[in-house]
Order: sequence, then C-alpha cells, then structure tokens
Amino acid sequence: MEQFRCYAMKKGNRWVASCIDLNLVDCAETFDTVVDKLKENIQLYVGDKDPAVLRAAPFSYRFQYQWITLKIWIGNWFRKPSSQYYPFIERWDGFRLRAVGA
Repeated sequence: MEQFRCYAMKKGNRWVASCIDLNLVDCAETFDTVVDKLKENIQLYVGDKDPAVLRAAPFSYRFQYQWITLKIWIGNWFRKPSSQYYPFIERWDGFRLRAVGA
C-alpha cells in the first residue's frame, strides 16, 4: 500500500490542497470540495500508473507540509487548533483511497 502525504491550506477566501508525493495541487471555495478534488486527482493519477513511480513536489511544498505539521502539533500542545491548515495522509490500497490521518 502506498501512502500519500497531503495538506490543505486556506489562502484568502479559497482553499488550496496539495499532494506532495505526486506533485498534485487543487483549489476550491470550501475545504471539503478541495479535499474531494485532490482525492479524485490522486485516484486518476495512480489508477493509470504504477504507484511506485512517484513524482515528488518541489522542496518548497515538502517544507510547507512539514511546517504545517509542526504548527498543528504545537497548536494542539497549547490547545489552540488551527482552522487555516490541515495535513492528512491518503492510503492507496490498489483500488481506492482511504484516509489515514495526519
């Protein structure tokens, strides 16, 4: 099973979601919509190809994922949840994606 690291981030009045293991990016008006669009794009990408062939995102996207994960961890430690960032992991089992968490 392959795992794909993703994150969603609010920029202005839009949400931007990125999969850093496949270099896929989507944007939409709502969080749920952008996550659904990104999941659909991941399924389309890995459904046609061998998931072992990853095309990693640029360093800036991977760094941003790590930075968001750190900010969420620190915020949770101080009990200050963020509504601007959301890291998540999707697992591909060969047929569909399953959410794993962050």
